[in-house]
Amino acid sequence: MTNSWDMPADTGADGRRQTPAGPSLLALAWMYKLPILLAALVAAVATYLALTTVAPTYTARTQVLLNPATTSALEATPAAAEPRLTPAAAQSTVILMESTDVLRAVAEALALEDRPDFNPALRDPAPLDELKERVREAIASVVSPGTETEAAPIAAGDPLAGVLRELRRAVDVRVVGESAIVEVRASARSPSLAAAIADAVAETYIEQELAGKYDSGARATEWLEERTGQLRETLLAADERVTDFRREQLSEGGQSVASLEPRLEELTAQVTRLTAERADLAARRDEVVRLAEEGNYMSLVPLLDIPSISALHAEYIAADSEYVDLQARFGDSPAVTSQRQLRDGLAARLEAEVQNVRAGLDVRLDLTTQRLAAAEDALAEMRRDLLARQQAELRLAELEREAEASRQVYNRFLVRLTEMRESSQFQTPSARIVSRAEVPVAPAAPQKSRMAAVAGMGGGALVLLLLALLRDNQPRVRDADEAAEIAGVDAVQQIPALRGGDASPFALLHRTRARPDSVESESVHRLRYRLRARDPAMPNVVFVTSPRGVPGKSGLCLALAESFAQSGASTALVNIDEQAEDLVTLEGSVAMQDMPFKFIDYTEHTLRGLSEGGGEPAGDLAHRLRVLKRRDVIIINGPSVLRSTDALEVSEMAGRVLLVCNWNETPSHLLRQSVDALRSAGARVDAVAIDRVPRRSMKRTPPLPHAPRSPKAIPPPVA
Repeated sequence: MTNSWDMPADTGADGRRQTPAGPSLLALAWMYKLPILLAALVAAVATYLALTTVAPTYTARTQVLLNPATTSALEATPAAAEPRLTPAAAQSTVILMESTDVLRAVAEALALEDRPDFNPALRDPAPLDELKERVREAIASVVSPGTETEAAPIAAGDPLAGVLRELRRAVDVRVVGESAIVEVRASARSPSLAAAIADAVAETYIEQELAGKYDSGARATEWLEERTGQLRETLLAADERVTDFRREQLSEGGQSVASLEPRLEELTAQVTRLTAERADLAARRDEVVRLAEEGNYMSLVPLLDIPSISALHAEYIAADSEYVDLQARFGDSPAVTSQRQLRDGLAARLEAEVQNVRAGLDVRLDLTTQRLAAAEDALAEMRRDLLARQQAELRLAELEREAEASRQVYNRFLVRLTEMRESSQFQTPSARIVSRAEVPVAPAAPQKSRMAAVAGMGGGALVLLLLALLRDNQPRVRDADEAAEIAGVDAVQQIPALRGGDASPFALLHRTRARPDSVESESVHRLRYRLRARDPAMPNVVFVTSPRGVPGKSGLCLALAESFAQSGASTALVNIDEQAEDLVTLEGSVAMQDMPFKFIDYTEHTLRGLSEGGGEPAGDLAHRLRVLKRRDVIIINGPSVLRSTDALEVSEMAGRVLLVCNWNETPSHLLRQSVDALRSAGARVDAVAIDRVPRRSMKRTPPLPHAPRSPKAIPPPVA
């Protein structure tokens, strides 16, 4: 019995052992320790022998203090706080000290073109010159990387190009920690020459920097004088525009905004009042017309509230009442006829009075409308005048602001010009030498032991890197979305790695039973939902396979079978994978007796044992077949789809196909080949499960359409 419950992940097609995800660099180094040590030894010895041919060099150091608060004697104040030196300013000083102008001045002052160690043209070529040059460049790149790339390039036709190139290699300028001190290091074969070069670089930089300040001050003064004259002309033009605009406004004789605003408010109130009055008259006239047309004098008379109409209406009501009484008493008699004529006359007079009132309302409405139109026209005219005055005042304020801005700029430039004229005559350098170079006693390079050790480590690391690159570093299945795209499924179910490193096939089953609400249980339930039967009336045959044997496939089959059984389906787990040795021995064991599903082993080993046992294998097989026919769900734990033709045949007959991969172990191309092989056999991959996913790499999954049933309480199997 082995610790791997499926075909080992490191077993290849030829039976040889392979590492699924590649060993770590530490394991690879231990595996090839002899070649790596040999390469390191060869590199160290070769470097040491090469350095013995290099002449010793001496290094001298000069320290320069940078003064960030460089002010002239006229500007200095006792209470002035000096600003801190920024890293950018310090680095700029380093670049300037290593510039071609400074190095050229040093080379000319010390006549370095006459020295063979700095002028390549004075040296006799030797067979090892090129090797020495390459070794020197390698040492310079290790000790002070980036020096060659930061310095300014040297012109190709420069007669001192070779001298400047050698001097640039010999000079190293750097900032000491986070301080304001810059250290100039100079290397030469002569100790006194090294000290002279270091001091000369610092002195030349200070002299050129001071000369640059004088030159910059003169150019700045000249520019300020020209700019101040331009600003004076601009200020005069701005003042003239303000004066002309004011004169133009006074000639037009317009009123100010302050005097127009009260009149505008008064006209606005008048328009509002006339609008309300017109609306009231229109509403009253419409109501009178409506009541008159309806003959509803009972409502019309109180609305008009006119005494004459009220009295006439009262007479009409009394006459109508008497007419009705007489007609009821005497019928058609002369008295009744006379009373009717009296009533009709009163009605005609009442209607005439109402018509007069309507005409009066129409006249009042027309007058109010005319007054409203006149007031609105006056208001619009007033608003136009106000807008014109506001724009004029805004234009005047804008011209005044422009003039004031021009005056302020002119004043600032005038003050700056005066200061520049005074300060340009008193310049101080921004750096000073605080420690001159001392003549070195002992050589500084080459450091044979250290360089040999570095070369040895580099040679060993290079060999290790080549070994790592030559090994199988193909991409592995890590991302669920990528696996879903390769397999052509909607989603991929991730199974988290179990804590504790338990490798038994019951590990996942124990976890789902102990923690029904755990991530593992939810993952198994989600996988069961994705593998549900297409036709509820037919048995659901789920074929579980893998691109190649992966640890954990058998445990996932056990947990999946129990999940189907807990959902109420009669479930059977069939094992046909010869590599799942521990599942082969579980049939009929005590551990499988309490399982809510039936386990049947159909491997050749089991069938051969039945035949050799002398029993009735045909009857036993028939019994197994009857058991399978009575099951709703049949889960088949199959072999690798790429190493068994039986797997392709079974997948073609199965209703659902599940591909199981291990996170960061199964190569992506094997997953793609497995999907292509299943499709060519007529099968379709319904789901992909990535097992042993680290919990930090788990992705959120959407909720299921319905909540899974809670698992029943089942005692753990007996190991």
